[in-house]
Amino acid sequence: MSPLLVSCLLFQSPLPTHRVTAEFRDVEVREVIKYIMRTAPKQPYALDPEITGRISQKFDGVPFLDAVNGIARAAYITYTIEDGLFSFNHIPNPTPKTTSNPRQITAGSDPRVFSRIIAADQTTTQASLDTKVKELRAKSEPAYKVLRRALDAVGVNYVVSDALKNPISVSVKNVPLREVLDAIMPLCNGQYTELTNIVLITQNQ
Repeated sequence: MSPLLVSCLLFQSPLPTHRVTAEFRDVEVREVIKYIMRTAPKQPYALDPEITGRISQKFDGVPFLDAVNGIARAAYITYTIEDGLFSFNHIPNPTPKTTSNPRQITAGSDPRVFSRIIAADQTTTQASLDTKVKELRAKSEPAYKVLRRALDAVGVNYVVSDALKNPISVSVKNVPLREVLDAIMPLCNGQYTELTNIVLITQNQ
């Protein structure tokens, strides 16, 4: 299956993190999207009228974002999240692509918004949180910048909140990423959630 590119934008409201259980057999993809989005009743969304087709999917207690990514893979569509709105978009004549290192793109001047391209395909391999960070050094830098460098170092797909601004100093060599995250989270009042294909790092409420 060819990887699709999904652009995810972080906004002020937290992303849904509940789990989804549902099964669809040869169902219109628009109806599948509507059903999944209704599991997050306060989450607004928009559907491109060009989205068509039928898919079969089964979700057994998977995180909400994993369900959305699964639909994107199966239906060859993309979605964005901006200012609290999920927008599902049709890809005209999708061309098979491969990607080993998701590409970071500019998110504009608003410091609350961070954008990262994410490969939404089951064949895309996410580096394990147990992969060692070869070297990471920082002195009194905002935590979100240090975290992004650490995640980039091992090739993990991620969404990191710009709200994690506490200055931190770090000097590590050959330390598993999980241990780096566990050490940094208390220093910046953060928390991380490990989804199937994404590490989501936000500020504690």
